[in-house]
Amino acid sequence: MPEHRTKALLISVGESPEPVINTIHELRPECLCFFAAEESRAMINNDIIPRLQERPPWMAEIITGDAHDLLACYKAITGKWGELQKNWRLEPGDWTVDYTGGTKPMVAALVLATVDDSSGYRYTGRQINPWDELAVRERHEAAILFGRGRYSQTAEIFSRVARRVSGGEKHLYKALADVAEGYGLWDNFQHKQAWERLKPAQKSLEMATVFGGPPGLKAFTAKLKESLAFLEKLAMGMPGIRQEHFLDLMANARRRAGLERRHDDAMVRLCRALEVYGQIRLASRDINTSDVQPEQLPQEVRSEFAGKYRDNVDNRVRLPLYGSYKVLELLNDPAGLAFFELWPQIKLLLDSRNRSTLAHGLEPVKRERFEEMFKLVCRISGVHEGSIPGFPDIIL
Repeated sequence: MPEHRTKALLISVGESPEPVINTIHELRPECLCFFAAEESRAMINNDIIPRLQERPPWMAEIITGDAHDLLACYKAITGKWGELQKNWRLEPGDWTVDYTGGTKPMVAALVLATVDDSSGYRYTGRQINPWDELAVRERHEAAILFGRGRYSQTAEIFSRVARRVSGGEKHLYKALADVAEGYGLWDNFQHKQAWERLKPAQKSLEMATVFGGPPGLKAFTAKLKESLAFLEKLAMGMPGIRQEHFLDLMANARRRAGLERRHDDAMVRLCRALEVYGQIRLASRDINTSDVQPEQLPQEVRSEFAGKYRDNVDNRVRLPLYGSYKVLELLNDPAGLAFFELWPQIKLLLDSRNRSTLAHGLEPVKRERFEEMFKLVCRISGVHEGSIPGFPDIIL
């Protein structure tokens, strides 16, 4: 007998009690449900249960009124299935289904009604798990959702599959679920948490590639590793604002616009990226835009900015976007010079942002406005669009 008991067994009853008894003795289920025709009830009570060496703590039966009608069999199972799972406190994947006995309609109904909740099927002692094949379909669906930025939904699918597939496949799908969750955290700027989720998942996927895995797994794992090299700088780098923060904001803005068509949201992130780049340039000159010392300001604007941008609460001088780039221009910084060369176009686009629902108005940002602003920010920063990091596609 196995050391561990099967959590739950649903077994169809046919003309002979022996296969049913043998399966129950082999699996020793904690929860046992018979599926039978009306005429087989006497066999269950008189020829099967009395001969069991060890009776399961929980037992039930599902009886079909017509063993030769697929719909009648299916309705009989689904009518009691949810109640059994609730009463016995079972989770998807807890069930093993044995369909050795019974009519063909009974067998078909068993599979149709239980495929989402069974971790395995048996026939004359041979164990099969349909989820080892169904996982391919689920994997493709998850990959599509991941490509659309639906990271939590992707993780849910992979987690569900991980609970249902067999053997080593469980570790593969658990790692893929962690990957989806990790990128979701990254997409929400939770860089350290994303790193802590993605790094172990990457190692698990590398191990899976040793044993083969789905087609495309090796290529995806390599792209994941490249992606993590960038994330590590965000999550584990020195304190302070850096070029990686700017690039991450640019990538995030592009995802909002490209994957979700949320151009108002994308424009907000893009304007923040432009502000961040100005802060990075000033930081390279030891100027902190949140606490500027008046003597650090160029003489031409020192008096004006020290008064105009001084906080009434803590008395610190804080430079906004325009003020930051004005200082950079006066310091002859390339970013400041480019900003004011493009200022007429930038101002129009900032006005468009300010009229949006996420700013001060109710006018949606048009796609063209976002794309124009994206190109301008690239010109000011000197960053090529192709060098902005993106999330890899899951192609398995």
